Amino acid sequence: MAAVELPDGLTLPGVEVEAEELIAAVELPPNLEEAEVELVSFTDAERQAAVVNINEAIGARISQTYAGAETFDFSALNTAANFGDEELKAVIPVASQIRELDLGNTAVTDE
Repeated sequence: MAAVELPDGLTLPGVEVEAEELIAAVELPPNLEEAEVELVSFTDAERQAAVVNINEAIGARISQTYAGAETFDFSALNTAANFGDEELKAVIPVASQIRELDLGNTAVTDE
């Protein structure tokens, strides 16, 4: 066993693992290493429209974390029985601003 070495040359005292195990644990599978990710950006108007849609059309609750915050808390509790993957798509425009996401008892899947 070899001591675990951090990128800057530091070691973690008392922590030892097989070098191969450590490498396997941090390497990405080949399909993820080569994956291209397209970042999508939304305008402020699109984000505001999404908030209105979530609250009114879908029946879920989205609100600012606190007055003046740029982050939101989201809960599908009020509509859990009817909330699934399709409804979750409405959250995409504000997804990067969601601090807390409650999908308990919904039909949202890992797909």
